Amino acid sequence: MVRFIGVVKEFNYGFQYFLYRGVKVEANGMSLSIPSPLWESYYQQINQCAYIEYEVNANRFETIEILTSVATGETIEELPHGLQGEFAQSYRRFCQLLSLVTHPDLVPFVDRLKGDQRLLRGLLTLPASIDNHHNERSGLLVHSVEVACSALGALGPFQHSTENEQLVVVAALLHDVGKLNHYLNTGELRYIPMRHEVMTVAIFNKELSQLYCRNRLWYEVLFSAWESSHNGTQTESLLVNSVRAADQLSACNDMTQRAFLSEPNHHYFAITQKRRYLRADR
Repeated sequence: MVRFIGVVKEFNYGFQYFLYRGVKVEANGMSLSIPSPLWESYYQQINQCAYIEYEVNANRFETIEILTSVATGETIEELPHGLQGEFAQSYRRFCQLLSLVTHPDLVPFVDRLKGDQRLLRGLLTLPASIDNHHNERSGLLVHSVEVACSALGALGPFQHSTENEQLVVVAALLHDVGKLNHYLNTGELRYIPMRHEVMTVAIFNKELSQLYCRNRLWYEVLFSAWESSHNGTQTESLLVNSVRAADQLSACNDMTQRAFLSEPNHHYFAITQKRRYLRADR
């Protein structure tokens, strides 16, 4: 089964006397033609995102799903694609999390992300590290979504408001945006390690400045969640710590899974990069 994620480009396309009654879906140089009868029940506009599963030989389309467009006006120009359904799952959850942010003081952060094609493409495409956790294509997306979901779950037992949930979503989804700094400045779609915490604050400097004037507490939460310490002093709070803990859990889970990829099932621990990992279950 092949999983393909792309952008709807043409309907009933062709040339001269030939007309293909169907739709063409493209992504990063790849294209897929789907016959009209299979597509009619999934009719969408040009530039919508499509997630498709099909068999290679039989040309049987098992699943055609339209993914919510997260960018302003249309989808991003080049949507990442791959042979794993994890991207589609994370992208779907990513859109759902962004839709939770409705407070006027936080919407500018989401609008910036949706309106900046390069920023959005980088977040959806780049890895979260080079040789550490989530170091595969679109690993930054998967990691960011995991952090947001885990941080929201951590708030569960404690008294909090829906506004605080929105704040945590923004803090978690954007906490590693600073890792896009090289790409944003050079256009080279790769991750170069640097002090990404500082760069996250720099990238959203305008939005943070506006938030500072409107809600000083929320400004402090975002700043502290993205910058681990300020003048040698580390800020502690339920919201900030929920994001920090979620970040560590997501990284730990991914590294643990990688550590056991080549280990026999009966091994309950593995050592890699001078760290000892225990299985989550047996």
